[in-house]
Amino acid sequence: MRVCIHCTNGYLFDEFYFSIINLLGQTYNVSLVIEPSFFTSRIKEKLKEMKSAGTISELHFISNDTGFCALQRHHELHRASKSLGTIDLLLIGPDDEYSSIYLINQARKNNGFIISISFTTNWPMLLYYGGEEVFGKIRSESKIAKLQFVEKLLNRNLFVLFHQLLIRLQNKAFKYISSKVKPLLHYRLFPLLVTGRQFKYSKFHQQRVPAGRADLYLFFDRTEEAVAQQIGFRTALLKHPAEPCDNTSANGKNSLIVIFNGCLTTELPEESLSLWLERIFEIRRLVFFERVILRPHPRTSSNVRWLQEMNSRLISTGLVSRISYSLEESLKDVISEGLGVLGGPSGALRWARALRRDIFIIGLANCMDKDPGDQAWALGQAGYVKWLEYGTNISPKDLIPVVDSPNQPMEINEIICAHAVERFNN
Repeated sequence: MRVCIHCTNGYLFDEFYFSIINLLGQTYNVSLVIEPSFFTSRIKEKLKEMKSAGTISELHFISNDTGFCALQRHHELHRASKSLGTIDLLLIGPDDEYSSIYLINQARKNNGFIISISFTTNWPMLLYYGGEEVFGKIRSESKIAKLQFVEKLLNRNLFVLFHQLLIRLQNKAFKYISSKVKPLLHYRLFPLLVTGRQFKYSKFHQQRVPAGRADLYLFFDRTEEAVAQQIGFRTALLKHPAEPCDNTSANGKNSLIVIFNGCLTTELPEESLSLWLERIFEIRRLVFFERVILRPHPRTSSNVRWLQEMNSRLISTGLVSRISYSLEESLKDVISEGLGVLGGPSGALRWARALRRDIFIIGLANCMDKDPGDQAWALGQAGYVKWLEYGTNISPKDLIPVVDSPNQPMEINEIICAHAVERFNN
């Protein structure tokens, strides 16, 4: 069976793609179509090794021209799709991206089975379509977060307030223009020039709701799956593909891993920076460690100063602190040093639990961007995370590892056998 995997994001290779490729490459003929967003030489070399070993049969690299005039990119996607020929099974991320549609159309020519995997947290879908019966207080909590953001602005002086509002208006104007122009180019004009037909643009694109082009939708979280089922999609719960670290134990480990989820292009306010530091020292009073490893989001700009500031303050207290960038160093290589994790609402917390089931994971929500995506519910039913309430102290029992109930998630090869293979045996 010919399997094609659409790899759209470089920083997802260590967490997802490599594990899935290794697993499926043992049984199936695996081809990759790769878009070079956040794609590093380290990843490229590893892919070449996998191709030489026979784990991958074909590699197709797509250019990184993502501007308003990315016609060349469309041509490359079209050529790569056609060169693959028959696609029996297609694994993609979102099924509403134009780059995925080229591969979907190719797979449909021979009745291929299409699986869409929700690799990242899907909080926009939870926020807009979760409903009280599925996820409790999502809407009320998001409103509180928005009010807190407004209150934060109003507490600043008039000049700073005016400057902040001007920046927000500028960003909103750019986003509005982009939201109108990009669909016209990438879903209508460019596909028409390349293939002679237009693509349908989903009105739910911004909410990350499936477009209905896939046969099956996979989620790592039960809440996200429940919402997708409620909307009417065929779903399955997927076990995180990461292999647990070998021969690891929290005993004797000397590092706290701190995972950040926001402030990618903006500065972390002093009150929030201080709160992160307070929580780090609070944990240290309960369990001794000498090292702190700070893990920013892969898209964090090099121009922000808050990360270096936090690192400097930790060092000034006598701790050994360093910044670990995910594009240079995999979490799997770092977490083996850790006795626990402190982090914001990030998919990296799921990865951390999949890698290490013997460490505590403490969550600090609404302490970075303070938007809906910065709330605890954005990670779904993350029962393995001990979320800290504002104003509460960390207790020793919070440092006891919690393993979330698995609820029988299936591995990717089991899902393929259960849902896709039957189509080709008939």
